[in-house]
Amino acid sequence: MKTKTFIIFSLIILVIACSTRKPIGYFQPGMTKQDVVREYGDTPIKTFRTVEGKTFEIWQYDFTHFRYGWGWMTNKVYFVFEGDKIVSTHLQEPPPVLRAIVK
Repeated sequence: MKTKTFIIFSLIILVIACSTRKPIGYFQPGMTKQDVVREYGDTPIKTFRTVEGKTFEIWQYDFTHFRYGWGWMTNKVYFVFEGDKIVSTHLQEPPPVLRAIVK
């Protein structure tokens, strides 16, 4: 009985630990790409855009989750970098430097 209780308790802790990630508000301008990778992992969705001689790198993360009463939902999170530093973060809406090319 103790083994069964231990296994169930361990699985609950594992699920809770794996399902938590920092909210987008955690990330502030000046934080690095490594800070983002540490919390969200790497993303294959990266775009470069040059505006007024400055090159920005935009990373997009798509998080799909189930919301009771709504069904499956996808949240889009964008990070805009200049060099290695975060310039801005955006939830759902593409950043202004990307709006012209994102449909």
